[in-house]
Amino acid sequence: MSMANMKTILLGTAALAQVVSADSGPGVLHITTMKMFEEKVSTSGRGSFVKFFAPWCGHCKALRPAWDALAQEFEAYPNVQVADVDCTSSQPVCDKFSVTGYPTIKYFNKETGEQGADYQQGRDLKTLKKFVENTLMVKCSPTDKSRCTVKETAFLTKFEGKSDAEKEKEFARLEKLLAGSMAKDKRVWVVARRDMLAQMLKKTDKEDASEDDLDEDSDL
Repeated sequence: MSMANMKTILLGTAALAQVVSADSGPGVLHITTMKMFEEKVSTSGRGSFVKFFAPWCGHCKALRPAWDALAQEFEAYPNVQVADVDCTSSQPVCDKFSVTGYPTIKYFNKETGEQGADYQQGRDLKTLKKFVENTLMVKCSPTDKSRCTVKETAFLTKFEGKSDAEKEKEFARLEKLLAGSMAKDKRVWVVARRDMLAQMLKKTDKEDASEDDLDEDSDL
């Protein structure tokens, strides 16, 4: 291959990478059509946080770092998703939801239905994260197992027959694990078990104890 051809390929690859990164960051579900929106959001059964934006919008550019970080934070969670729609290339989707200014943020869950609702709180990462945790995450509950996965239901069944002392012991073990580092997918399952036990023991809601996403803990 000649140097000229190689240079052309490299420039094309770089340009493609810029286009992709301009659309959305890692972990963000980039929605391009109304059909895709209906499949991925409206009928998905997942809590969805959607940003409607335009690439030229200054406020959208300012929001992007927090939005991308939010998406990566919840990427491993199966019941919630962070998405975006570029209104300059997907205008019908934005028209459907009466988007007139950028960025517009809407959320979709069981309570809002398919039309969603406007998000009107702060746009810093901490506030966005707390909103997702408190409003959009479909959490398994000992009193409502319809929202539980098979894995979560099995865990609840196992501990429903145990004493409070045994539950407290397991709760403490999971808290200790969260104080260390582990892969994000493992951390998600540890947090889920910790939260289910907290509900069974009637403890107050707790925030995640660790945000590390480093070494795997092999004995979870």
